[in-house]
Amino acid sequence: MNDIWEAIIKISAALKSVEKLPESIAIRFKSQAEIAFDENWDDSNLTILVKTDSTPMINPLQDSFFDIKVLKNAQFENVDLDQLRFYLPFAFCGFFGRKYQKCYSISHFAQTLDGKIATNIGDSKWIGNEENLIHAHKMRALCDGILVGSRTMERDNPKLNVRKVTGIDPVKIILGGNGQLSTKKYHAIGPSSLVFKDSKESSESFDCVVMPKDSPFDLHNVLKILAERGIYSVYIEGGSYTTSHFLNQKALDQVQIHFSSKILGSGVSSFEFGNIQEIKDAIIFQSDHFIPMGDEMMFIGNL
Repeated sequence: MNDIWEAIIKISAALKSVEKLPESIAIRFKSQAEIAFDENWDDSNLTILVKTDSTPMINPLQDSFFDIKVLKNAQFENVDLDQLRFYLPFAFCGFFGRKYQKCYSISHFAQTLDGKIATNIGDSKWIGNEENLIHAHKMRALCDGILVGSRTMERDNPKLNVRKVTGIDPVKIILGGNGQLSTKKYHAIGPSSLVFKDSKESSESFDCVVMPKDSPFDLHNVLKILAERGIYSVYIEGGSYTTSHFLNQKALDQVQIHFSSKILGSGVSSFEFGNIQEIKDAIIFQSDHFIPMGDEMMFIGNL
């Protein structure tokens, strides 16, 4: 089977350094996936051609700005092309983020049918299925940064790296944290980690951005700082408090919610908002759709 994912990763990496949006992206498969921007390969070797639309302003997460054509019968399965169509917009975030000096923010979590992301004691492994876990690692590989709140880091001690698929680990970003954060205690804390908190200890070895002692932080300012540091897309994996504040501050571009066929009846809710009295005050998505994720479903909503 031709490795579409390998091609997507190569496209994502190449788009981070080009100055002009390529009018076409050629993909072919020999011993490995090969890509080229704006080159006229011999059609006998060409497998897929991606044609882009040079509309002046493009939102890669919402606009349909590319068209995929299979030019050679390479016995593609539908799932391969579906994978290319789904993940390619995220591969373009690096290019458009650099162009517009914007950090695209995408949140993701798995929840039960009754909207719980963990039990009352914080157990969440694993609410989603294996396909959702692989999807999360693909998104980590495509995004420049991965972000969690300090509560999630302290409770779950996640590694926040790419293990399930081919790809480069994103920059680990932590919001909050009291006192000194130990590199020995937390997997996500290391010399290349970026931590936003209201004070910095002199002995801390990671990169720290000191924020005003507001609760919560100004998340638009957080995204601005990330873009200034060349982090043009960030994948937010919780928890509920952090994701809710991103949504409440209108600092999210996309929400990904995996629906697991489980019911807890109690536990940690997906979102923590104030008491909304009327339906008109609910969060409304500009566009949304559902996609299969193995034997379960995922909601994709753009804001």
